[in-house]
Amino acid sequence: AFSGYVVFNNLSLLYNSVCVYQLAKIACTPAIVVIEWLYYKKPKSQEVLISLVPTCLGVAIAVYSDPVVNALGIWFAVFAIAANTLYTIWGKTKSQELDAEPLQLLLYQAPISSLILLISVPFFDNVSEMMEYQLTAYKAACIFTTCILGFGVNFSFFLGVGKTSPLTMNLLGHLKTVLVFIGGVAFFDDSVTTQKLVGGCITIVGLVMYSNARTAPRSKQSAV
Repeated sequence: AFSGYVVFNNLSLLYNSVCVYQLAKIACTPAIVVIEWLYYKKPKSQEVLISLVPTCLGVAIAVYSDPVVNALGIWFAVFAIAANTLYTIWGKTKSQELDAEPLQLLLYQAPISSLILLISVPFFDNVSEMMEYQLTAYKAACIFTTCILGFGVNFSFFLGVGKTSPLTMNLLGHLKTVLVFIGGVAFFDDSVTTQKLVGGCITIVGLVMYSNARTAPRSKQSAV
């Protein structure tokens, strides 16, 4: 699932516009809800489901621009949604089944995923151009830094999904999108558009509603 997540997300971004790529990521939220309900018999409360509406709607408003799609790109987007959804759900279920810590899950997953991705390279990349690539010390340092950051992302994913839930981790991705907009304005002088501002505010409202919906049952139990 992780290999499909990496490959199909990159292909979706390659063949679709950024708008379509982001909208496909939003579609993972209802996909997680449906799969957990149908297959794992874990229905969400009405309050949680209601909170997902402004969360997803806000992100969609913030990222929407001129959508550019084609038939192949749509297929890659669909496969990316499926891989992303399954990877998020299985990250939780496998940690419970194996009773494994985040580093242990990485130890199980990383070698297999690396091998699958290596095998897929000739099918999706220009190997001749890769062989002609001039590797400098600076580029090697950038690649190494990317690997370290990638390890951090994967470790934080397994750590987070083990402590929370697949849906919560998915919604954290929407929060990340909002933080990217804020960071762009704060550090890179990106313009603050009404569209991004409204979309970001709606997303934050939805996330607050989701947080309250998740913590409300615990508060009632504590009160009892």
